[in-house]
Amino acid sequence: AELAAADFRELAAVCELRHRLTVARSLTAHLEARRETRWPGFGEYSDYPELDESQASYVNSRLIDGRVTIVRRPLVLGDSYEHPPFPPAGERAT
Repeated sequence: AELAAADFRELAAVCELRHRLTVARSLTAHLEARRETRWPGFGEYSDYPELDESQASYVNSRLIDGRVTIVRRPLVLGDSYEHPPFPPAGERAT
């Protein structure tokens, strides 16, 4: 569907609405992808009340051709984190 705006205020409202709908679709896809309760109090599922180690993964997504595609990545366990820390202010990342 084509959307139109009469002025910048309407244009901002249209852009915000499109963004909110994209976020809602993404969130719904993430919730549907998780088939366990991994973090009680945060992501509890009455139909999947237990922790399931086969689901031990990060649930990420990409928007490809207007569709939310779920991407699973293994959890990073141990003393380190997969991403290096941000450099101190004023220094460049390597």
